Amino acid sequence: MVFATICLFFLAAVVGVHRLGIWGGVIRWVAAAADVLLVSLAVARRLTATRNSSHPTAVAALSGDSVSEIQRLAATRRLTVEQARLLALSIVKPDAVRDRVVESYETDHRTLHRKVTTDFRIDSRQYAGRSRRKRQYLALCVSAKGDMHDGFRVHAADGLALTTESHRDCLALVASMVRVLVLNAYRGHGLDVDDDLPPDAQDVERRALDLIINPGAREAPGVLTRQECEVVQQLGDLIPGNNQAKLAATLVEALISQYVVITSVPVPRDGVVSITYEQTVILSEDRSARASGGSGLKMILRRALGARPIVVKVRVDNAWTCRSFHLDVTGPEGFYLGRQAMEPDAAVWFAEHGGDTIERPDPYYRFRRRLGQRYAHFYARDFPEPKPGEKHPQLGFHFYEAPPGSDFRASLAAVCTVLLVWLTGLAVSNDALSAGASLGSDVPALLLALPAIAAGRLGGGLGLQGRSARSLSAVLSMIATFLISVAATTFFILRNAGNRLPRLNGALPQHLSVLGVDRAAWAVLIVLAAGNALAICYRWIVRTRIYDFLASRPPSGVEQG
Repeated sequence: MVFATICLFFLAAVVGVHRLGIWGGVIRWVAAAADVLLVSLAVARRLTATRNSSHPTAVAALSGDSVSEIQRLAATRRLTVEQARLLALSIVKPDAVRDRVVESYETDHRTLHRKVTTDFRIDSRQYAGRSRRKRQYLALCVSAKGDMHDGFRVHAADGLALTTESHRDCLALVASMVRVLVLNAYRGHGLDVDDDLPPDAQDVERRALDLIINPGAREAPGVLTRQECEVVQQLGDLIPGNNQAKLAATLVEALISQYVVITSVPVPRDGVVSITYEQTVILSEDRSARASGGSGLKMILRRALGARPIVVKVRVDNAWTCRSFHLDVTGPEGFYLGRQAMEPDAAVWFAEHGGDTIERPDPYYRFRRRLGQRYAHFYARDFPEPKPGEKHPQLGFHFYEAPPGSDFRASLAAVCTVLLVWLTGLAVSNDALSAGASLGSDVPALLLALPAIAAGRLGGGLGLQGRSARSLSAVLSMIATFLISVAATTFFILRNAGNRLPRLNGALPQHLSVLGVDRAAWAVLIVLAAGNALAICYRWIVRTRIYDFLASRPPSGVEQG
């Protein structure tokens, strides 16, 4: 219905009512205004419907009976003290068991393929001495509740696939951890308890598990409510000053707003376990002009014309969960790394977060430039953990199209347009043709249309890869080439058909010409075509020289802590 109404108003605006005189003009303008209004309302309605149809993210709450069931499972699926302590440390103090993390990203134009390899170093005498056949539970990653892991796969160092615990099993393991740690705290304090906790401790345990299973709304991510803080404090104060009780309280505090992915592995004699998980990450678009290196208008044009640069921004949340951290980012084929940076600045960040303890010495980092290549590498050792409420650091990488690329194709089309328009303008400016003679052939019109066909083909007919790979300057140049070519073809057809429009056939003032062309319309087209060709050729030459310089120079370190 809306589309039909828009079509009717469009016809009224185009056709008009000529017999009504001035009222016919009024009707045309009113119809045009109504058409614009209806189109705007239709677009806004479609966008609103799309936004409202998006599926909301929510964490389903479980009933009190489910919480009690999980609490009962903690008594049946009992972890050993060693298993509970190891799993708890891998969640709340991962750098105690993680020796090295290698995080790599491979990007295409819309998604990131993430691969994280973690080397756990476990004191096998403590955790595997009693039973070498006993499997140990380890936390692979801790994420905010509501986050999804697309295409999540886990495998060992030999490539053998590993299974992860289901949601229900993870809750049972968490409940068992809390139970074992609190029981061990009572026993370490000299209190005689069996496998069941005292009633007051069971009540605190149940409320803590309820907060983990059914998290409430919060004002800011990671910030606990007053009720949650009270429960955590009560859990830690069950045995004042006991490290096991404090570890249980810290564990509950961490898992109130986060969830953990757990797997189980046998521990070898040397205590080194290597586990890799892979997932697909959506490449989020940073819409800020500063982050993308352009103005607001440039960003609008890039989104509208499909010429967005490939900007990869990744948080280094794994850096402070291990002793040694490596991050590699590989760009798409045919692209090169043009810029890299750490936010906030690396030198400032490490200066403000220097180590002051034996457990966490002064950090060391290397952020070597690999500009001109399609990959980047960041290395850090003893990376400092951000303070509560502090923005987490992230690394940004800008990848650009490697020459010759779309700029060369746009330059070629622009230069051909200049030559064809100039030659046709010279022919039209001939005295005989200006007097009304005809070339007697439509071949020049066909030749003038070729750049338009080429620009349309190069600009929009290359599929997803081509639309994402082209630069903004190339797209704008192709649009200009297309319009100039269409205008030149139209002018020539009208001129060759004998239509003598004054504005098209008008001459420049006496003794003035543009490269020998004295027809005003053709002179304007030549100036526009030459300007377009000069601009895109300049961009292509400059970018080629920059790429050649970056790709041929020896690598050097840019920052070192």
